[in-house]
Amino acid sequence: TYGTETIPKVDKIVGPGNQFVAYAKKYLFGQVGIDQIAGPTEIALIIDDTADLDAIVYDVFAQAEHDELARTYVIGEDAQVLKDLESRIAKALPNVDRYDIVSKSIANQHYLIHASNFDEACHVMNTIAPEHASIQTVNPQPYIEKVKYVGALFIGHYSPEVIGDYVAGPSHVLPTNRTARFTNGLSVNDFLTRNTVIHLSKDTFEQIADSAQHIAHVEALYNHQQSILIRQS
Repeated sequence: TYGTETIPKVDKIVGPGNQFVAYAKKYLFGQVGIDQIAGPTEIALIIDDTADLDAIVYDVFAQAEHDELARTYVIGEDAQVLKDLESRIAKALPNVDRYDIVSKSIANQHYLIHASNFDEACHVMNTIAPEHASIQTVNPQPYIEKVKYVGALFIGHYSPEVIGDYVAGPSHVLPTNRTARFTNGLSVNDFLTRNTVIHLSKDTFEQIADSAQHIAHVEALYNHQQSILIRQS
């Protein structure tokens, strides 16, 4: 933000980091541009009885091993499938790598959610608005139109979220903590600035000047009004 003797001051700082990076970006925002204040990572999956539950277990563990506060959600319409998944997670957990982190995440930040139908599953996903969403069902395509508020959407068995961590997709700096409701992942647009250019002809100015000066008068900004009136004389 401030630069050093060898590194010039920058205009914007982007990219993921731990809680200290997030706090620093929050503190310095306004003095320097930032992309977002990212929280702990998260994934929400929608599954059905065609999903490979052993693969789902490791999709969950892969997210959980990032951070004790990492959040994992699994949504399904089939309660028995969710119970089977819960059993497989419990069975695999004692032997998982990075057990200390994964076990705390699973104990405190892991959720199985039973949805009554397709629309409810999509509603839950959009309410969570997760950083990562994974759809592993027999027919995942309808979810693409209904699931709107996610950082990135991974469709099908062969598109696990982990592949996006490393080699697939345009960006993996994504909104967390439900901020996907109103923002997007890092993109080229974050490195561009935009401005507007206003160049009116006399005729165009005359067409809209009365509206502008009346608004200025109502606001009691009389010098604003005079700036318009002096050009109308």
